Amino acid sequence: MRKTVEVYALTVCFFTMACLALATGSMLWSLVKVLAPAATISEHEYKVHKSDDAFARHLEANNRYKIEKEQYQVPVGADLTAEREHSYEMLIDAGRHGALRSVLSMLVIILVDIVVYWFHWRIVNREKKE
Repeated sequence: MRKTVEVYALTVCFFTMACLALATGSMLWSLVKVLAPAATISEHEYKVHKSDDAFARHLEANNRYKIEKEQYQVPVGADLTAEREHSYEMLIDAGRHGALRSVLSMLVIILVDIVVYWFHWRIVNREKKE
């Protein structure tokens, strides 16, 4: 019976270490997204926000129905630039917020992993002494 308990506890320790490694990697990536969100946006979003022309094409594509119904007009000049810059700021802010939420989630998972690992490692040590 003791051997079964020890194997169980070691198995739990192994899986908590695997989970800890994955959670740590995910948390590190999220930290990069918090600290340098512009470097982690998608290639598509980067291209869309790179120039006024690309942003105007993006707005046209996304609002084609409204444009046909004459309910929307793509801004031009300084208004287009201002809208593009605002959209980019919102994109960066949303990315940073999501990454911060992910960091907090991973911290909770890491904390639970540590507690579960510690508890089961004590079982392993107790079983070895007996």
